[in-house]
Amino acid sequence: MRLSISARVSIACTSVIVMALALLAVGFSVGDKIHRADLRITVLSDALARQDRLDQAQRRLRQDVGRLTRDAERGIAVRNARWEALHNRIATFKRHTSRNCPTADWNRARFQGRTCSKPPPLLLRRPIV
Repeated sequence: MRLSISARVSIACTSVIVMALALLAVGFSVGDKIHRADLRITVLSDALARQDRLDQAQRRLRQDVGRLTRDAERGIAVRNARWEALHNRIATFKRHTSRNCPTADWNRARFQGRTCSKPPPLLLRRPIV
């Protein structure tokens, strides 16, 4: 049985449409994977930037403790105000590094402009190459 020309054209058009829809579905899938990878990279970048800020703050605190300790060891009078200021900075640093913020609230707090010290867990299912 031979197919008419209109039947062949209909089959060809249908197959082209099916292939176009399949390519569109693959494109959406790839786009979603790229978006997820971008989100993971953003979370990792934020975590690294936060860790860098904390490292710098800790380094400054250690240097200030060292300066005050050296001054006290040399017999130089260290005012209580300097010790109090250092103590307050250490307490602030401790508050910023504590891990008492629930994970579910981290993104909400982040997008509302508040600070919350605990980032969400990283869910990396596959290594990023």
